[in-house]
Amino acid sequence: MFGASASVLSSCGGFGIPQSAVSAWTPISPEMELRRWVLSHALLAPNPHNMQPWLADLGVAGEITLRLDTTRLLPETDPFGRQIVIGCGAFLEILSIAATARGHRAEIALFPSGAAMRELDDRVVARIRLIADAGVPQDLLFTAVRNRRTDRRAYDDARPVAAADVATLSAALQKLPIQFGVVGQREAADDAQLRAVRMVASNAWAIELTTERRMMETMRVLRFGSGEIDKHRDGLVITSPMLVTMSDLGY
Repeated sequence: MFGASASVLSSCGGFGIPQSAVSAWTPISPEMELRRWVLSHALLAPNPHNMQPWLADLGVAGEITLRLDTTRLLPETDPFGRQIVIGCGAFLEILSIAATARGHRAEIALFPSGAAMRELDDRVVARIRLIADAGVPQDLLFTAVRNRRTDRRAYDDARPVAAADVATLSAALQKLPIQFGVVGQREAADDAQLRAVRMVASNAWAIELTTERRMMETMRVLRFGSGEIDKHRDGLVITSPMLVTMSDLGY
């Protein structure tokens, strides 16, 4: 009975993601002013709780000044601002990738007035200048920018990552100061490491779930159904007919 009811409810609308809420994924005309064009790609960057914590100032000709929107921080679930800063890094990386598609390289000055040490504030995160460079090749990742999605489906932990995929990832990081490895798919010795990684993730989730102020910070940015999704355009999306209906009924 419930399965049939859920199907009927879903067909009535209100449970999907409205097109207006994902309009940023619509291809942008390459004739758009360069700074706005690269920003139209950068704003698709992954970021914690989809808070989109960035403000881009175009007040200085030929420059983009990036600041944090301090009303969009996550002081409970991200108390040190680590994830927010990583999100801004992803923003800048995609901006730089997009610039190559228009024959430019992004000259990025990070924290020109100094980084916030104790808590995040609205000081400048980066100043960006787009420099014409006929020799810069288009970044191979550019064509994937508008295809990126956050995949929250369950992982199949019985299927190892393909060796060719591991090799591709490793090769892509060779020139970066990043240590790369895959745990749990090659040797029995990996099992202890895999258990340790799983324990860290499990403990972290338990802490967030059982600490009210942290749990409520996440709950406040849950967007139930197409109406809330369209209204807020941020946060964590819930489209399950059962959960949306329960939310509408006040549960």
